[in-house]
Amino acid sequence: MGSPTALLLGLFTVLAVPESVRAADEIHDRARELLAEEEWSAASVLLAEHLDRQAGDAAAAELYASALCELEREDEAAHWLAHAWRTHTRAGARRDANRAWKALCKADPLAGKAARLLEGMVRDLSRAGEKLEESAQEERALEVYLRIRPLASGKALTAIEKAIDRITSRDAVVDLDAAGEGAEGAGSWPLVNLDTEHYRLACNLEPEVVDLLAVTVEDIFDAYVEIYFGTRGKGAPSTRPKIRIYGTWEDMAANYYGGEPSPGVQGWWSAGSQEIHTYDARSRGGSLDSTLLTLFHEASHQFMSTFATGGGVSTWMNEGTACFFEGATAMADGRVLWPSAAEGRLRALAADLKSEPRRGPSIEALLVYPGPGSYPGGFYAHGWGLVFFLQQWEHPETLEYSYRPLYRDYLERAVGASQEGLELFEEVMLGRESPLGHEHLAQFARDWEAWILEEVLPLYSGTPAQRRELRSARAQRYLSAADATAGSGRRARAAEEGLLLRALGELELIRTEIDGDEPRRDVLEPLADLLERLDRDKAAAAMLEQLLDLADDGRIEVTEEEYAAFEKSLSTLDRGNYALRGIRSRAKSHSRRLAALVDEYVEKEPELVLRAYTLAWAAAEALEDKGALAERAASLRDQARAAGRLLGRVEAVGGSRSGWKTIFTSPPDEFTVGSDGVRLETVRPSGMIDGSVRIHGEYEVRGRLLVGEQRRMGSASGLVVAGTPTTDWLVVGFDDEGELGIWAVRGGNGQSARVRLIETVFLDEPVPPGEAVLLAVRVETDGGLTVRVGDQEPLEAESGIELPPWTHVGVFARDAEVEVEGLVVEVVS
Repeated sequence: MGSPTALLLGLFTVLAVPESVRAADEIHDRARELLAEEEWSAASVLLAEHLDRQAGDAAAAELYASALCELEREDEAAHWLAHAWRTHTRAGARRDANRAWKALCKADPLAGKAARLLEGMVRDLSRAGEKLEESAQEERALEVYLRIRPLASGKALTAIEKAIDRITSRDAVVDLDAAGEGAEGAGSWPLVNLDTEHYRLACNLEPEVVDLLAVTVEDIFDAYVEIYFGTRGKGAPSTRPKIRIYGTWEDMAANYYGGEPSPGVQGWWSAGSQEIHTYDARSRGGSLDSTLLTLFHEASHQFMSTFATGGGVSTWMNEGTACFFEGATAMADGRVLWPSAAEGRLRALAADLKSEPRRGPSIEALLVYPGPGSYPGGFYAHGWGLVFFLQQWEHPETLEYSYRPLYRDYLERAVGASQEGLELFEEVMLGRESPLGHEHLAQFARDWEAWILEEVLPLYSGTPAQRRELRSARAQRYLSAADATAGSGRRARAAEEGLLLRALGELELIRTEIDGDEPRRDVLEPLADLLERLDRDKAAAAMLEQLLDLADDGRIEVTEEEYAAFEKSLSTLDRGNYALRGIRSRAKSHSRRLAALVDEYVEKEPELVLRAYTLAWAAAEALEDKGALAERAASLRDQARAAGRLLGRVEAVGGSRSGWKTIFTSPPDEFTVGSDGVRLETVRPSGMIDGSVRIHGEYEVRGRLLVGEQRRMGSASGLVVAGTPTTDWLVVGFDDEGELGIWAVRGGNGQSARVRLIETVFLDEPVPPGEAVLLAVRVETDGGLTVRVGDQEPLEAESGIELPPWTHVGVFARDAEVEVEGLVVEVVS
């Protein structure tokens, strides 16, 4: 891949990285000295090396452009001046931006015209996005805003980012980590006290996090009232418990009621003092998501304790219900979604049920365990599974949740009951009232195990194709039942709507989590019909619009009659669709004007092919142009590559700790993100990707790796060069012998991550322990790899896996520690 260094030394040839990365100001000072001495080539080498690993250094970009101009390489100089001008502008540095702009216009006489056209396009599409948002077409507006954001600056950028935040927060999960300042300060925040209607918060967290948490716990409270006491809430607890969140696990442990807690204790509920205790999980390498999960669990105990006042509730009911709520999701708009499977509990339970000999407690041992209180760790997954069955089992014919009334009956009768848990369970769940006609506990256990392993587990652990098929079948079953239920009467309508909502949940999960960036007709079309039946016309119209877009792009086949029917339905459902059609008309107009400007760039003397390519590509992406402008960009890309000028957009990988994601179920021993780089230490295989940097097309990821002094058999460390939170990962790094390794990490979508070696590439000089080395990996759109290790010759390889269309990068280690400085990604197409 082209890079500043490659421009001078030839493709894929780089200078050796110094032992210690020099500070940016030292680089600037030395470059100015070389420029003053008219050492243009030496200055360009120094700055090329620096910019090869340092994203966002506008001052270095300007200095580099100065050297390039003296070397009569105006095309590349203009590219870096544009980068500097954009960076200064976005930072609000007006004087610096004006200086870079004047230099840019000198290197590129068409820069002013290009800026005016792009500014007009951003302004025009931003207004169209506002109109779409005003007409309740938020999803379409969001697509427009996201496309134009990379080209916006100043007030326009601020307005667009506010609009994006406004829209995404309506359907976003509560993200406490994003509200905080990262793991660096965890454990050191002063105590913040805040009272809400139902809780008293005392937290060693950032004030912004406590503010968001205060809103979230109130939403959780409402969800528990509905599930425990029904919509009327009669009998809900009136006391206001305290939520105490300590800065560290050690601080929490010092206040444990029973002496020293085991290391696995994440928190507890104290019924006597009416307090929930937990800690900031960031202080142990985790995230505030883990802290919120603990709150979901422990808050359930508060509600369960209201039933325990008459003598206690069985432990399986107490802990199983608390674990059930671990599958709930708090949404930013105040909703708390009904719990799905708590996947960690599901995996543990399935492993026990399938083990030979059988691990874990029997149903009988679970039911007779005395209460109230807790039980051994091996019981938790089984208690969760029992409550999940009672809440989620559907009658095969009526699809009713037939055990939910029995669950409430058991809960109400358990208060002060004289029977043991087993005796009361058999009385309530077996015999005449049993939905499955069970006479004996062994029959119940048999069908419960089969349901967990044969119906629930495949929905979360199969391949994406398998899960898609299963969830599609579930959605169709709900739709068929809704059709059969439709008719007169209020109860029939309520039952129909409930079934439609279940079908909607399955189809939406397929669309967002399985299909992702590859939408399909067999989901969008039934979704449109379903949403229309639920009187959600705007959302139904959005699905139809996607269908028409896929047809326009040739990604699905529809007949002329079907296309016309989609358009007719769209116009009926969404009169505001004309605003969107207006966007398409204006987009074509912008495409024509920008294509003409691209031709002007190509015709310039000397030819500005790099500027022409970057303009064509950026405009095609913003306008979703897949026709002439996109084809022109592809052609110019080849010309820029042939001329040795193929440069891309360099982005730093790092940012906030909260933006990093993983597909590994076990957290690393240590993971930190800071200004000096990224550090990962772990015994078990583990990796993290930066979800805030989203990549499409051809790119290169590079960074300076410092591997640990000690190597053990099987250890590995390197870069995740492609992956998402739900798909396989591709890793390139070094094995226990210092040789280059390429690994696939299979996992995501609820599966346990597994690491598989694709290929070992023997280096001329294996990387010794404790040595820092530059690792750069170019990823082609067809999965091909070109790898550079320090100043050794580039190596070519094949990834061996299908790469996702949109991806992220990060770090990986197995029984090793690794630090990465200057981790950046350069996107060129």
